[in-house]
Amino acid sequence: MEAILLNLFFVLAGVVLLTKGADWLVAGSSGIAKKFGVSSMIIGLTIVAFGTSAPELAATLVSAAHGKGDIAFGNIVGSNICNIGLILGVAALLKPISIEKGAIKREIPFMIMASALVYAFAFNYTITRWMGIILLFGFCLFLIYCAKNAQDPDLKSIDIKESTTKLVVYIVAGGIGLVLGAEVFLRGAVNLAKILGISEAIISLSLVALGTSLPELSASLVATWKKEPSIALGNVIGSNIFNILLVGGATATICPFKISPNFIYIGLPVMLGFSLLLIPFALTKSKITRSEGLIFLVLYVLYIGWLYGMNH
Repeated sequence: MEAILLNLFFVLAGVVLLTKGADWLVAGSSGIAKKFGVSSMIIGLTIVAFGTSAPELAATLVSAAHGKGDIAFGNIVGSNICNIGLILGVAALLKPISIEKGAIKREIPFMIMASALVYAFAFNYTITRWMGIILLFGFCLFLIYCAKNAQDPDLKSIDIKESTTKLVVYIVAGGIGLVLGAEVFLRGAVNLAKILGISEAIISLSLVALGTSLPELSASLVATWKKEPSIALGNVIGSNIFNILLVGGATATICPFKISPNFIYIGLPVMLGFSLLLIPFALTKSKITRSEGLIFLVLYVLYIGWLYGMNH
């Protein structure tokens, strides 16, 4: 009973850190965007996405280094499914998310292509070093695109009271809070799952993925609440691209890892399916409506239920 209470405390403490960290990260990122006339979508795709993807990078590298390829790959795939199904679903329920035409033409297709590429690689049952290098090259192309499109000609710099230094401190402190919060929450949640007798493979695709996606969830919900939908959407798309190209690429380049055939028939088709579903949803009224958010959320709950059903 003491172990259960201690891990419940970890879960609650993690939620507090995540919430405050997200608030600071979004406040700092939004301030930087307004101060320098940078597109909120690009801020979401880069600064916010990188800050919220740090837990995935750490968890995946550690898992691969210990020879746990299923945990490493399951974290990437599960996090991407969680980012779209749970995070966009909940954020859209909170407030419909407006989508710029540029995102439909460029950012979303880029994410889909990255998802399809790693799916093709998976049929080898090993993510090799040369595959990792290709993924990292794709990440470099993504960064070049973001750099070229950072300045929005339709935006004018807004003189805001916070200094650039203070805004950067907000971003750094927020990122640290998100990483620490995710780690504390994840430790409590995984320990609780083990106490309840849930298998390692299922934990990686669900709880570990959810735990490392909590920064994205927190940041996207706070961004949506603060009427920064482009940051919320950019965070999800950017995080998915970061997870596949940077996290997957860096991990495979440093430490190639084997993966289970189950990913080809379960995780990867679901990840690609969720990514593709964004296109028709984005084309309707140029926003993800509450009803579409509910569809994402229901599909995600059904997916998690199916995973846990397989465990028994």
